[in-house]
Order: sequence, then structure tokens, then C-alpha cells
Amino acid sequence: MKRLLSLMAILAFVVPAMALDITIDDSVNGQVTIGYDATADGVAPCAFALDIVSQGGTITAATAVDASYNVFIDAASDEVAGDGYVIGEGTAWAAIASAGQVDPLAGDFCYSAAYLEDATNAAPALVGDLMVLEGEGDFQIIANAIRGGVVKADATNPAMATNLPLNFTIPNQPSEPYIGEDVDLWISLGRPDSWLNNRQCHGDADNAQEGNPKTGYYSVGANDLALLLDGWKDQNYVDPTTDPWIGADFDHAQEGNAKTGYYRVGANDLTILLANWKMTPPADCGQVAE
Repeated sequence: MKRLLSLMAILAFVVPAMALDITIDDSVNGQVTIGYDATADGVAPCAFALDIVSQGGTITAATAVDASYNVFIDAASDEVAGDGYVIGEGTAWAAIASAGQVDPLAGDFCYSAAYLEDATNAAPALVGDLMVLEGEGDFQIIANAIRGGVVKADATNPAMATNLPLNFTIPNQPSEPYIGEDVDLWISLGRPDSWLNNRQCHGDADNAQEGNPKTGYYSVGANDLALLLDGWKDQNYVDPTTDPWIGADFDHAQEGNAKTGYYRVGANDLTILLANWKMTPPADCGQVAE
């Protein structure tokens, strides 16, 4: 036990505390937002130097979003001698291994930006977003050693411990109009348009009204029954164009068994249709966004 406690004590000195976390938000398709959280330290960084390195991914757009970090040392290095640097001039995109600005769409790059307090520049918050990257594929964030990684205004201990390096992916999946839980099934069936109808799960196979002013109008009727009968226990489904009866698969489930064979339209679907016969059920199937 004493040996374990001694080892833990040694590790406590060897392993630095995570003073700052680099954060990644990939909740939006086709982009990530990279930010920071300095809550644990209590002081926001005064400068960032973060390398964005492709692991097979491609960047199509890059936007620096925190206006507090508006001093770009690499833009200053690009100044013609004698011109002088103006705060806010230039971009945060820099070469990784040398001074100077680069095009972030041309390859790996460094996000290099600092905060300089003046009368007009608001101090950065403890938590914020630094950049939004668009594209797709895999990348890694690394602290840029040449520029000092993440730095705070502390002459005694300016370098901040972080959670870098980090791997991240920019997701870029084609958006689908169908948002049901069984989207993979919908895709495998050829993306039938008939399922893009929030009454389809209630027996509306054709997404059309029937009836007349005298009898009234309804969504579930003879035309839907005809589609159901056309696909009744059919085991040879091909695609929604040649087999439009797939719209009558109201429960999105197979019926049958190994002995009799499996089919998509059967007794369970008929039960659903009859329960809503000559009615207009609520559009609450949740298969497409309202």
C-alpha cells in the first residue's frame, strides 16, 4: 500500500494538470468548430499556435471566429520593411515550420493568433470558439512547438498544459430526406418516395386523398388497399419503381418465416390499413422533418 501511495505521489508531480482543453464540435454535417475551455486554469490564453494536419481529409473552408484573438504575428512577419503592423491585419493561418501566412485550403497549416489588450479589444472568455473548418475526412490537432503551443500571460509559467494532440473527423454524409429510425432499411429498399409521407405508417400507401365532397375526403382507402393487394406476400421485391407496393409496408417489418418465405406486405400491414380505413390519420409517423 505504501509503495502504491508513493507511486501515485510521484505521478502527481510528473503528469501536468490539464490547464486547458481544446474542444471539437462535429454536430454539424460537413464542418467542425474547434474551441477551447480554460475553466480549470481560470485564465484565458493570450495566444494559440495549433497545427491542423490532414490524416487523409480535405479542408474546403476555414474561418477564424474569435474576434478577441486579432493579432497575427505571421502577418507581421510578411510586412514590407517599414510599413508597420496594424492590429487585426492579416489572417490566423500560418505555415507550420516557418514564419509567414498560408492558404489553409492548400494543405496543412497552423492557427496562429494572439490577444493584445487595448481600448477596443475585449478580453477573451474562459470558454470560446477559435475556428470553423469545413470539408471532410480525418485530421489531427497538434500544439505548434515553434510558436509555443498555447500560451498565457504569465512570465513564470507561460506554456499551458493541454489535451493535445487530438484526432477529429469532419463528417460529410449526404443528407437524406427520410429521418426515420430505419433509414438504413429505407436506403436498402431504393429510397421509396412513398415512405416520405408522415401518414404512411398509418396505412396511406400512395400519399394521396380519396373520396369526394359528398362522402368526404380521406387518406386511407381503396387505392391504398390496391397497392397492398398488389404486394401481398410478394417475395420478389426489386425496387420502388417496379414494385410501388412497397408503400404498403406500413410497419416496415418483414413477415413470414424460413419455411414459407419472407415478405414485406402481409397481415400486420392489412391490420394497420383497416384500422384507419376511410380516415385521415395524424401525420405523426416521424419519417420526414415537418
